[in-house]
Amino acid sequence: MPDVVIVNSGVANLASICSAFRRLGTSVVVTDDPSVVAAARRVVLPGVGAFGAGLAALRAGGGWGCRCCAKGARRPPPCPGSG
Repeated sequence: MPDVVIVNSGVANLASICSAFRRLGTSVVVTDDPSVVAAARRVVLPGVGAFGAGLAALRAGGGWGCRCCAKGARRPPPCPGSG
């Protein structure tokens, strides 16, 4: 299992995100498979400036029962130290 799973929401620059994690020595995988996301220890749901559009795209694809993508879910809290 990779260190980080990045959700392919269809609205983010995934190459840039992957590159940043790899420079840190982190193994990453990009997926739109809900079962891979559910099994992950760490998940990145990209979409700064397009978070709502990303959630809508994931919901439209179906199969997303994770808490962060559930209808009516609130935006997750910011990472510690992010200000």
